[in-house]
Amino acid sequence: MTITYKDRVTEVRLGDRIETRIWFRKHRGRVAYLPGISPFNAAMEYNGLRWVGVRLEEGGFVSVVVDPDGGHLRGNLTFVGRDVLAIPRVPSDQDPHGDDSFVAPF
Repeated sequence: MTITYKDRVTEVRLGDRIETRIWFRKHRGRVAYLPGISPFNAAMEYNGLRWVGVRLEEGGFVSVVVDPDGGHLRGNLTFVGRDVLAIPRVPSDQDPHGDDSFVAPF
């Protein structure tokens, strides 16, 4: 099943440049984990739910749930552009939410 952004038209691909809001601030990043394309990671696919993982430019990791019925992202990711060079990857045996997760500002 193809995963699309919230517009339900634009397909999500590894390496896509995105923008999101976290705690009222804009952050940019790149898609680093895509279910069905990336090697399986139990932290990103569990009990029928799947998440798309984004590595943020300033450091950190954010995951966005994929709607199980429609196959579109349910979070606030805005597609900025495609970039196939130096695609960030999530190792299949590592929890990407560990020490490198996004920490909310004080």
